[in-house]
Amino acid sequence: MILESHTGFDALGGLYDEWMRMAETAPGGSIFLTPLWLGIWWKHFGDDRDLRILTARSNSGDLIGAGAFYIDDCRLELVGSEDLCDYRDILALPGFEEEVVGGFLSSLDEVRSWKGIVLRSVPSGSRTVQAIERIAGERSGQVTIEKEDDCPVLELPSSWSDYLERLGRRDRHEIRRKMRKFFEGREAAAVQVQDREGLAEGLEKFFHLHALSSREKADFMGEDRRKFFSDMAVALMEHGMLKLTFLKAEGREIAGLLCFDFDSTRYAYNSGYDPGFSALSPGIVLFAESIRDAIEEGRKQYDFLKGTESYKLKLGATARPIHRIELGRKH
Repeated sequence: MILESHTGFDALGGLYDEWMRMAETAPGGSIFLTPLWLGIWWKHFGDDRDLRILTARSNSGDLIGAGAFYIDDCRLELVGSEDLCDYRDILALPGFEEEVVGGFLSSLDEVRSWKGIVLRSVPSGSRTVQAIERIAGERSGQVTIEKEDDCPVLELPSSWSDYLERLGRRDRHEIRRKMRKFFEGREAAAVQVQDREGLAEGLEKFFHLHALSSREKADFMGEDRRKFFSDMAVALMEHGMLKLTFLKAEGREIAGLLCFDFDSTRYAYNSGYDPGFSALSPGIVLFAESIRDAIEEGRKQYDFLKGTESYKLKLGATARPIHRIELGRKH
């Protein structure tokens, strides 16, 4: 195995496209593990932290692993943050997980300024967890793995009718009732932002609805996060991955949903609605419309991301845990 170190996301060259492809094919790969996502997060929140980008190639030259780390307060962490990056992990192709993780840790051991590793938001199915458990004994034996949160995920069937049939009778009845109540007897529609020209206006409408939803959401969307959301939305639209959808009624947008499509999964990243229309259940209706659209586009999963709000489970999702891993450096 050949290990390589890189100075920044803007200096990856041809590796950028290789890494993007590996994030699509590697088990556990997601939009949050791409150099696109990580690079934009670093641009906005990297500050003066010490960045370490590592990649691994097989002896034949194929890319088999990638990971981006930073050192903060004597701790080594994966690039990203819990509030904006629902999944974080080390990417590795099947069969190379332990070799890649072990190689990265050995390389990072040469850096003197950290005392421990904290890996947050690691998916339950990640092979990184298993690899670290095996490697830990060879290093210091000190490893802690604990549940951090849940990310409900919905496995999508091939048709909307099949999806409805999979739901419990009560939940199926409620979705049909709410959709019928919303669309019948008024001019209403789910509308997607289609191009870059309409994106700036669409984002302003989304930010407005997001802030209306709750005090917590209004406080969350400070100026720094608005800029991050805007840059990310532009980049993902250019790659054909953005799904910004609004529910319109009475001539205006009353709910908005920001999603990303990557590989066979749709990620529901954030949402907002006007509480003045709560009686029409716009949030549930918009999520149902998004699920139907994902099914029609042939997506295999609908990932609601962090949080086990009841509506996610009523829409058929199953909670999947993410983990926090702490590992001491090698003695």
